[in-house]
Amino acid sequence: MTPQLMIQPSSLMREGVELREFGNIYLFRFTSELQSRCEQLKLGLGDRRYA
Repeated sequence: MTPQLMIQPSSLMREGVELREFGNIYLFRFTSELQSRCEQLKLGLGDRRYA
């Protein structure tokens, strides 16, 4: 197995990402505020695609 450099999502975004340790791995998730904003942007782009 070859070691790989992993960048933590929280280092790219200061807010909106929660990092949790689960055993010997780390999981991340978006906060509800960031998830809502992503959904708003996705809906906005969806409308423009078909205009």
